[in-house]
Parts: sequence; C-alpha cells; structure tokens
Amino acid sequence: MSEREGYNGFRNFATWQVSVWLDNSEELLWRFQQIGVSLENSDDLSEWLEAYFEALNPVEGSGDLYSDLMQNMLSQVDWERLAERILDRD
Repeated sequence: MSEREGYNGFRNFATWQVSVWLDNSEELLWRFQQIGVSLENSDDLSEWLEAYFEALNPVEGSGDLYSDLMQNMLSQVDWERLAERILDRD
C-alpha cells in the first residue's frame, strides 16, 4: 500500500475523516464544488479548503492541549487529494 492509500484509501486518518464529513453533507460538498469551478485549478481549491477549515478551528490560539491536537490534525490533511476528489465528482 502506498503512502497515499494508508487509511481507507487515503493518506491518513485526518484526510479520511474530512472526506467522510464532506461525503455526508451534500450541501457543503456542492458549495465546495461551485467554489472549485470558479477557481483556476485543484491547487487553488486545495489552498482555499485548508484556509477555510483552519479559519473554522474553534480552539485556534487557545494555547492548550486541544488547540495543539486540532492544529496537528489539520496539518496532516491531504488538502490536494480532497480538492481533486471534489472536482472529480459529477
């Protein structure tokens, strides 16, 4: 198994977890697809997704264990893979 397919077909648990949440929210997925279409390419959508989820981090800057754990998890997400999956959907 390659590094890219380390957890249920994803690079890691963090990427898989975000993907599961997106797959279970048709409205959010549709919204991200529309944003992806308006951007230049999957790299731009990848950067946008990362910024979006980091901005929603409810414990950002709190300087405690939970902030560190959340930041660590977000830093492991393969945003490029998620952007490609979003744009490849019909």
